[in-house]
This record gives sequence, structure tokens and C-alpha cells, in this order.
Amino acid sequence: MLDQQVQKIFTNYPVVDYAAQFGIPLSQTTYNSLVPLLRDAVKGMNQQQGVDYLMHFTRSAFLFETDTKAYGKEKRLSAEQTLFYEYSDCEDRSAFFFFLVKEIFRLPMIVLSYPTHITVAVQFDKPVGTPIVYNGEPYWVCEPTPQKKDLKIGQLLPSLKKQAYEVVYAYKPF
Repeated sequence: MLDQQVQKIFTNYPVVDYAAQFGIPLSQTTYNSLVPLLRDAVKGMNQQQGVDYLMHFTRSAFLFETDTKAYGKEKRLSAEQTLFYEYSDCEDRSAFFFFLVKEIFRLPMIVLSYPTHITVAVQFDKPVGTPIVYNGEPYWVCEPTPQKKDLKIGQLLPSLKKQAYEVVYAYKPF
């Protein structure tokens, strides 16, 4: 169940920085109808299996379209807003996936901004693939946006491998 008031609140919400976008919580109504179901779905899975499940869920739950094509302008959606709209892009899916991993697994994460793409990297107890090192600690890319090739945890889009990125938000659980 979605809290319809949320859509009204965000109707004229300005584009915010990534720290603000990724920090917006779900309403209690939406949280209670979504998070317990996903917690049950990943129960018994290890960290990597559970995060992989959430990554694939996020890839397949929404239709992809750029903000310019879908809305005529940049529109960064919060995790909850993503549930209200027919289309979402890499920023929206990254915010949604980030929220799910934070709430269900409480794992450290970084948000990576490339010139034309946003994605998330997660820190696991056990290594998988080639890490991105941030502040001396390893993180593995978990691509929540569907691509032509099904990317596994730790795999980066080939077109991004030689591009510079910026860590625009970092999350460390207490």
C-alpha cells in the first residue's frame, strides 16, 4: 500500500543533492507494506545473495526512461516516489535500491556518480569481483538499473570502467 499523501508532498519538490535524495525515508504506510515482505524474501540468504535479490528486484520492478524523455526535465525521485511513477532512471533506482539495502542489511554503501550514470557500491564481509576502494575500504558495484548484459555484483558497465567517478554520498551504519 502506498501513502497517497507522499505524491502530493513531492509534486513541486525541487531537485535536491544526492545526500538529501538518498536520505528521504519511506512513509510508515509504504514502509510497512514493502520492507517486511522483502525482509521475508531474503530471510536465510547471506549478504551477497540478499543484496543480489534486491538488486534484481529493483531492476525489474520499474520501466526505464530518462527523466528528460519521461518528464521533460531532471526529476530525482526519492525511494518512495519511484513507486508512484511509471518510469524511473538510474538515479531513482539507485535511491530505491540504496534504501532497501540500508533498511534490510544495514551495510556500508557509496553512491558513484559518473558523467552520465549513477550507481551504488556495497561493502560486504566477503569479497566478490573487483572492488572500488574508498577511504581505504573495498566496495562492490551493485547495478540497480537494467543493462543489455545482466551484471553481477562487482561488475561495472564496460563503458564506465575507464571513466572518472565521484563518490557523491557515503553511508556507514552506526
